[in-house]
Amino acid sequence: MRFFIAIDVSGEVEDYLKGIQRLFVSDKTQLKLTQSYHLTLKFLGELNSPEQIIKKVSGIRFNEFELELENIGVFPNRDYVKVIWVGLKQNDSLIKLQKDITQKLSEFKKDKKFYPHITLARVKNILNKTDFVAALNAIRIRNLKFNVNKFILYRSTLTQAGPVYAKIREFGSC
Repeated sequence: MRFFIAIDVSGEVEDYLKGIQRLFVSDKTQLKLTQSYHLTLKFLGELNSPEQIIKKVSGIRFNEFELELENIGVFPNRDYVKVIWVGLKQNDSLIKLQKDITQKLSEFKKDKKFYPHITLARVKNILNKTDFVAALNAIRIRNLKFNVNKFILYRSTLTQAGPVYAKIREFGSC
């Protein structure tokens, strides 16, 4: 079983992100749109049981804070687009929470550098990259905000239709 720790977005932000997804869908692209809107704090990979994770992160304390959408971007770069995402404004409380989780789980899979974002789509093919990048560049992200008062341990099951996520445990703020 694969596991990760994440923050869910609000219903308002989820609805907004679904609208953003429609802006870059066309017959000239093959995309796998995200169905779950979350900010991954730590990917843990394959584990037999979540119990050791639950025990380690249960003691993490944080104050409720607010996150704000900022921009649209891609990984790895605009010349070779594989993932489309919405980034979040710099937030010290988020960085501290992510570092606390990473430190508690230091023996698990190492993540790449943390870059706060919410994945919108995985790109399979783009027939006209110039037009696609121009369409992305034209998208302006509203600075919607949402509260963070918990983080969640998820199980991820890979299926033919894409990953299926199940909440295992929620961990609340102080």
